[in-house]
Amino acid sequence: DAKSIIFLSHEGKLDEATAKLEQVSKRVKQLETDFVKPLRKGMPKFPLYQEGSWCAAAEEYLEAWFFVQFLSGKAMKEPAGISPKPEVFIGALADFTGEVLRAAVLTGARKDVKSLRRYRRVIIDVVGFLLPLYLTGQSRMKLDQAKKNLKRIEEIIYEVEIRT
Repeated sequence: DAKSIIFLSHEGKLDEATAKLEQVSKRVKQLETDFVKPLRKGMPKFPLYQEGSWCAAAEEYLEAWFFVQFLSGKAMKEPAGISPKPEVFIGALADFTGEVLRAAVLTGARKDVKSLRRYRRVIIDVVGFLLPLYLTGQSRMKLDQAKKNLKRIEEIIYEVEIRT
């Protein structure tokens, strides 16, 4: 569902994407609530964020959440009711910059430099947030990709400005 939310957003169907995101948000929050409980009496809480499939799904959900919030002009903050581990949050933020870059490519074709500068600003903010963190492994690779996305959007802005 997160991928379809992002797709709808890129297609300019933000109302539809927002409605779908609200449905998914309810499901994610409910699942997280359900799985915080022990599976059986006397057992510890279920370690939801140790499950790779849940982490991947939560990361995709957060990426879609950030993208819709950004396109809607809302503050980009973590949705209430979920508590991802840092790697999931970092991955979602870094991947979000890729979606912003994709939107920038489409915006660049319309020569909308004002929007491109806004897109660049949010990527700078994300990279600036992630840079001081001591990231290794997958998180480090995601940061490196976000930095490449920043470089690419700067190239797009340059190309649009010299051709306008």
